[in-house]
Amino acid sequence: MKRYRNRNEQRQPRWVAQAIGLAALAVWLLVLGPASAASPEPAVNKPNLGPAVAKGDAKPALDCVAVEARSAELMQDHGKVLLKVRGEIPHAGMTIEARPALKVLYVKQPDYLAVQLVACLPAGTKLPVEPTAFAAEIDISGLLGVKGIELSGKPGAKPRRLELAG
Repeated sequence: MKRYRNRNEQRQPRWVAQAIGLAALAVWLLVLGPASAASPEPAVNKPNLGPAVAKGDAKPALDCVAVEARSAELMQDHGKVLLKVRGEIPHAGMTIEARPALKVLYVKQPDYLAVQLVACLPAGTKLPVEPTAFAAEIDISGLLGVKGIELSGKPGAKPRRLELAG
């Protein structure tokens, strides 16, 4: 154990450690936004079904619902990873999107990233419920885990793991 000549040489004062902790918290709030800090529930367990567009964007907000895929597969095409899905949506005019299922900041890339399939309409659009079949190819290059994705649809449905071949 090292011996110190005077108390000032020992370690950094407690206020320095507290200042570092506050700086780390401020960076975390800037990255995840103030809404995640003000939420009484942990953000880790919230499904990502909110507005598809962040504040400040020119695009209108969207009303989205989780949908199930009857069939799904991952494909690689010219450096992109595509999720090819088929299923049924409530309205013919909806667009299909793949979103991270959980709002989580990963320290290390997971083996399978949780992805949720949602169908969206512009906010305030009123359409009669007419279930319609859909087929879509969605670029999910930024939503991959090391091995692939874990695709989920409607809440309560069992997620399915899809691996990237090759």
